[in-house]
Amino acid sequence: MDRFGSVLAILGEGGAESDLHAAATAIARVDRAALTFVDVIADAPIALSDREIAARRAGLVEAVARAEFAGIAASEALLHGDPAVEVIRMVLREGHDLVLVGEGSGAEMAARLLADCPSPVWRVGSPSPAGVVAVMPDGGGPDAARVAAMAEALSRSLGGVVTETVAGDAADRVTAQRDGAVLVVLARDLALAGEGSVLAIKPEGFVSPVTLDAAPQGKDARRAKRGAGKG
Repeated sequence: MDRFGSVLAILGEGGAESDLHAAATAIARVDRAALTFVDVIADAPIALSDREIAARRAGLVEAVARAEFAGIAASEALLHGDPAVEVIRMVLREGHDLVLVGEGSGAEMAARLLADCPSPVWRVGSPSPAGVVAVMPDGGGPDAARVAAMAEALSRSLGGVVTETVAGDAADRVTAQRDGAVLVVLARDLALAGEGSVLAIKPEGFVSPVTLDAAPQGKDARRAKRGAGKG
């Protein structure tokens, strides 16, 4: 992979996730990628008030403003429905090639995206990663090549940090030895256990269980485009 073209960053309910914002803007700056910040208002027995919805929208606007202050064109999207499902449907509709999800979105949403989203998903941990480890699947093949390319791309986006490579058999020991300061890149359906930053690339031929058969609930959400998508 030479560069990322379209990055989707999911804000938690609070809206302020400095590590996620920093990672998303770093990639957008280096790769001149389109950057979209998204929040999803989950279906609930009690609907959010207009004031609460406005606050969630304000968080998105603030994230976009911070990116634009750094010279990066960005846009925002406020969706409604099942959070993981609506994000995956947005990926299917718009072809985002990298999704970032932070701790503020909760472990359940991150796990579902890591398992079911067709594009690579980066679970952004804290502190910010100081290196990249590529976990090579046994047997090599196209998945190994994709892991290596993704690790190289992320290393470039994070400032040219050295990429380390470990064999698949060593994958379970990576997060136990790292304390969250390393971004682990692997080709598996699910992320490694642990609290650190993990990016999961789907195996060759992966098909998401989420489809566009049902009308996307986020389709009628107000969306503001703030730039042409190239910084």
